[in-house]
Amino acid sequence: MKQFLTIFKFEFLGLVKTKTYIVTTTIFVLIAVIGLSIPSFFGEIETSDAKDTLVEQLTSKVDYIVYDPDGVLDDEGETLKMYFPNAKFKTADSLDALKKSVSDEKADGGFYVKENYSFTYYVYDSSMTDVTNTIFSEAISQVKRNHAFDEAGLDANKVMDIYYKNTSIGKTEILGSDGANNFFYTIVMILIIYMITVMYGNVIATTVASEKGNRTMELLVTSASTNALIFGKVLATALAAFIQVGMFVGSTFLAYSLNASAWNGMLDAMFNIPTSVLVAFAVFGIFGFLFYAFIFGALGALVSKSEDVNSSATPITVVFVAIYLVVYLGVMDPTNTIFKIASFIPLSSPMAMFARMAMVDVPIFEVLISFGILIVSTVLVGMGASKIYRRGTLMYGNQIKLLHALKWLKRTKE
Repeated sequence: MKQFLTIFKFEFLGLVKTKTYIVTTTIFVLIAVIGLSIPSFFGEIETSDAKDTLVEQLTSKVDYIVYDPDGVLDDEGETLKMYFPNAKFKTADSLDALKKSVSDEKADGGFYVKENYSFTYYVYDSSMTDVTNTIFSEAISQVKRNHAFDEAGLDANKVMDIYYKNTSIGKTEILGSDGANNFFYTIVMILIIYMITVMYGNVIATTVASEKGNRTMELLVTSASTNALIFGKVLATALAAFIQVGMFVGSTFLAYSLNASAWNGMLDAMFNIPTSVLVAFAVFGIFGFLFYAFIFGALGALVSKSEDVNSSATPITVVFVAIYLVVYLGVMDPTNTIFKIASFIPLSSPMAMFARMAMVDVPIFEVLISFGILIVSTVLVGMGASKIYRRGTLMYGNQIKLLHALKWLKRTKE
C-alpha cells in the first residue's frame, strides 16, 4: 500500500502541476463561464419557437403583391385575409411588375398564382424564420377546396364548420423518460466520456512508453510491484481527469444557474438532467475510464518509443470510435436491440447505459447487472494489464503485438 500511495502521489502531482493541465483546465472553465454569461452582458436572449414564428407571420403588418393572370383567386380575398389578417394585398399586371415591386422593396413579397393552383413566392431577402410560403400554401389549398365545394353544390362555410367543429389538441403526459428533451445533453455527456478516455488514455500510454524508453522503468519494476506501479499511475491519472471534468461541469452548471434568467429558459432542457442519469454518468464514466486506462497502460508497455504509441493504440482506438458511433446511433433509436446489448458489454456500457437511462426507462436490475459486469471486468483488466506491463516494460526492440502479449496472461502466474 505504501508503494502504491507513493507512486499515486508522484504521478498525480506530476500531472496536475504541468502547465498543459493548468492552462487546459483554466481555458475549459473560462469558456463555460464566459460563454454562459454573454446574455447577462449583452442583453437577455429572445427565444422563439415555430409557434411564435407562425403567430408573428400571421399578425405582422406587411404588403404583398399578387399576379393572378388566370383568376384562380377570383373573389377569394376573404380566404387570404383569414390566413394573413393584417396584410395588404395589391394586384400586379404582369410578372415583371411583381418582381420589380419586390426588388424595389415596395412590397414585402409577391405571389405568382398559376392555373393549376401552384404558385411561386418572390421575396427580396430570404430569412430562415420566414414561413410565408407555408402559410400561402395553406391559403391556396383552401381556395382549391372552396372551388371543389362550389362545383359539388356544397356550402363551403358549412362544410368547414363541420370539419373543424369541436377539434382539440391532445396533451402528452410522459410516464418514463423524455427522450426528445434529453437528446442534446445525452450527446454532450457521451462526447465528454469519449474525449476524456481517448485524451488521458494516450497520456498514460505515452508516459509508460517514455519511462520504458529512457530505462526508468527498469529501476521502477525492481523497486516496486507492478500492481502498485500501474494501479498508482492509472488511478492518479483518473483523479486528475475527474477533477478537470468536475471543474468544467461544475462551472458550467454554476454559470448557467447565475445567468438562467438572461437566457430566458432557452437551455433549461439541457441542464435539467435527472439525478439518476447524473449518478449513472459519473459512476459508469469513472469505471469505464479505468477499464480503458488499464488497457492503454498495457499498450504503452508494448512499445520502446513514445513515437510508436499511436500505432500500438490504434486497435483499441478504432474499437472505441466504433462504440461511440453505436451509442450515438442508439440514442437516435433507443429501442434498438444493439443499443440495449451494448449497455451490458464493458467496452460500451460506460457510454451506453447512462445514455439508455436518459432516453428510455431502464429497470434498476439491468443497471445493477451492467454495473456489476463493468466492475468485475475492470478488476480483471487491471490484473491482466499488470502482467503485460511487467513483461512488456522489460522487453526492448520491435513493438510487441497485442495478440502476443495476451498469450502471456495464460502462461504468467503471479
